[in-house]
Amino acid sequence: MKDERKTKSQLLEELSALRKQNVALEKSVVQLEQTRETLIESEGQFHSVAQNANEAIITVNCKGNIIFWNEAAEAIFGYSAKEAEGKPFTIIVPERIKKMNCDGFWKAIKTGESNVFDKIVETVMVDKDGREVLVETSRSLWKTSRGTFITAILRDIGERKTAEEELRKVKDHLENMIESSLDGIVAVDGEGCITKVNKAFLSLLGYEECDVEGKHISAFAIKEVGEYELITGDTIEIYGKYFDDQKTMVAELLGQGTVKGLKSYFVRKDGKVVVCEQNKSALFDEGEKVTGAVGILKDITESSKSEGELSRMRDHLDNII
Repeated sequence: MKDERKTKSQLLEELSALRKQNVALEKSVVQLEQTRETLIESEGQFHSVAQNANEAIITVNCKGNIIFWNEAAEAIFGYSAKEAEGKPFTIIVPERIKKMNCDGFWKAIKTGESNVFDKIVETVMVDKDGREVLVETSRSLWKTSRGTFITAILRDIGERKTAEEELRKVKDHLENMIESSLDGIVAVDGEGCITKVNKAFLSLLGYEECDVEGKHISAFAIKEVGEYELITGDTIEIYGKYFDDQKTMVAELLGQGTVKGLKSYFVRKDGKVVVCEQNKSALFDEGEKVTGAVGILKDITESSKSEGELSRMRDHLDNII
């Protein structure tokens, strides 16, 4: 009887232990189901975001086959998701660089490392019709219980590159126009320091480019009233009104953005003065803040001298009459 009671006691203990294990198992099943639902929900959210992304998003499995292909990828490469998924990623790789891309892919799958991971790089790919597409791409490797995957995010930069090339051509054209201009051209920043000059400006004042860049434009202007020698050998008297006119010009430039036909005097490297007719335009940023100005200087020393002589002749005739 003693042995029988002991057996029953042991059976009851084992039954109790089994019940506890069953409860724990049921909790684990619930937790696993909740985790599965969370994963499904997260995967759904990822697909929703990825499908609506502006950039192409492509995921490749460890065998090199495409398992995810969003709408932007369809737009760039011409393949629908149905056509692309399950195919090797090399369908969008140009023939001439397929071996290099395949070698890099298998090395990344094997070692988990690549010199293109987590970097933005420019490369050429090919669409469904065989046309090359210039893209900007970043790639990353990730692992789950289902294996190793590589996801690439790609942006078509063909239009941007074309626009940049056109902009470069326009800029080069403008540079050539500025350099070939017979009038002196000078650009200054918001502080009035010279940032760019052309050959005509340097010739006008007798300086080298290294002598003027970074200097304040006022370093080459008359600063005081007095008598000065012109490049023609004649002399000119500068009065206080000239400096008042210069202040008015600055106010007009800031207020209206342009000043035209202003007579200004610049001091050459040899100390002589050149008379210029100056047109100025202010430069503004997107917030309408003045960031600098561009001036075009025309040498009118000779014509100014002739006008002075003509004025003196008129005065002399008026006195005679």
